Amino acid sequence: MRDICAHDFKRFCEYYLADSFKSEWSEKFHLWLIHKVEDVILNHSDEETRNVVAAPRGHAKSTLISFAFVLWCVCYGYKRFIVIISATGPVAKQFIIDIRNELEFNERIKNDFGEMKNDDIWNSNEIYTRNKVFLTSKGAGAQMRGMKFNSTRPDLVILDDLETAEQVASPSQNASLKQWFNSDVMPMGCPTCSFFYIGTVLSYDALLYHMLNDGEYSSWVRKTFQAVIKFSDSPLWSEWENIMTDLTRGDHAYSDAMAFYRKHKEEMLAGTEVLWPNQRPDMYEHLMERRIASEEGFASEFQNDPQTENTRTFKTEWLENNRYVDCPEIKEVCIAIDPAIGGKRMNDFSAIIAVARCSDNYFYVLDADLKKRRPEEIIEDAKAIIAKYYPHNPKIVCETNQMQLFFSSTLQRELVQAGIYLDWIDVCHTNGDSKAARIESLVPHVRQGHIKFKAGQKILLSQLRNYPKGHDDGPDCLEMALKPLLETSVANFSFGSIDAGGSRMNMNKNRNRMANTPFGFFK
Repeated sequence: MRDICAHDFKRFCEYYLADSFKSEWSEKFHLWLIHKVEDVILNHSDEETRNVVAAPRGHAKSTLISFAFVLWCVCYGYKRFIVIISATGPVAKQFIIDIRNELEFNERIKNDFGEMKNDDIWNSNEIYTRNKVFLTSKGAGAQMRGMKFNSTRPDLVILDDLETAEQVASPSQNASLKQWFNSDVMPMGCPTCSFFYIGTVLSYDALLYHMLNDGEYSSWVRKTFQAVIKFSDSPLWSEWENIMTDLTRGDHAYSDAMAFYRKHKEEMLAGTEVLWPNQRPDMYEHLMERRIASEEGFASEFQNDPQTENTRTFKTEWLENNRYVDCPEIKEVCIAIDPAIGGKRMNDFSAIIAVARCSDNYFYVLDADLKKRRPEEIIEDAKAIIAKYYPHNPKIVCETNQMQLFFSSTLQRELVQAGIYLDWIDVCHTNGDSKAARIESLVPHVRQGHIKFKAGQKILLSQLRNYPKGHDDGPDCLEMALKPLLETSVANFSFGSIDAGGSRMNMNKNRNRMANTPFGFFK
């Protein structure tokens, strides 16, 4: 069995750790993880690998990765210096204790792999096995620089639930953890180190969320799992919830609700799908109980989505239903630029969003370029998008608060020097001008499908969906791009004379455009 399990991590778990894996595997989750760690160890042992996985609570993610996977690597000597890191030292230490106990007392492991205990280093914080594998545990934020054992650096780093609910609620702690992770953890490994981060998304400000979504972590293989894959459409669940929460039923509320569920079970479960159906009987019903207890907690802990659908400003359904592949004939284009420079905005996304009003009079988001970049990069990217839509004589909208005014003037000057004249709209937001009100003015247009998006505009769609949590640079820039187009529409649809000049925008127009555009300027 030892030789078979050397290349079969699933069999290793089932044979040597049968007490820890009693339920049938989840094909979509556990078997995916098993295949992933086998691929890392057996096919990529000579290179650095990085994997980050968001998984629901109670789905044995830590048991499989921080316990069984590490034990597999120890027994076969696949890794020689293993570091397990959790939110706190005691939590990380418990993994070392559990692994140590298996090596010391698991008869099947002892029979097939021999005596592993080494009296030199064998405690609750670190162990050094007889086949020369060193394991140690650390809490998040601990000193990692220069970590070595026998002149070697770590070749397997397990990061398990690095964040707590209290920590992610603090912007300063979030920033500190990210700095520690980037500066201390990532440089600590050897050239063939395997990094594996597994956890649950507790906040849109959490490190784990950024690793799963931000471009700066695109070198990581990223995967997010949700406990409920498909929810029921049956109205009977509302009746079930009413029974479950009916205080007049007293101690009988739960039993009455369960009786109702058993009576209508087939209809109530029709079309549903859960990640781990065999964890327990009636897994979907169990998860619905957890959702009643705390809908926001359920969304975070089980769905890896800290915001519930009920609390979203921009509903997922609206964003998914308003997609397009090819837009109709373009009538007019507006390009908004939010350079995100000056003040406290250096960590924000700069945004360049191009929106068109087309022949069907709907608005189509043509480009949504959101990045963290230097001012000179914003100018070059803005010029490229302006060149792309120059034939449509686009209006250009730019924020002019603080340092943004310098950016706007610089870009305008470069355009004029090249003989390019466009309608320019400077936007200066005052203290009484609410960003939230501006963004929320988009709600009726998104809800009613007036604004169409492309599937590839991932960051903008994510910021809309997560609003008001997380970054809001994209939604704010979208409102800037849409407003002039709405004003044009209002001016064209008039029962008389409509004065659209009361806008907070100051339009600096110059319509004397050159016949031949010097496109070499944009290169």
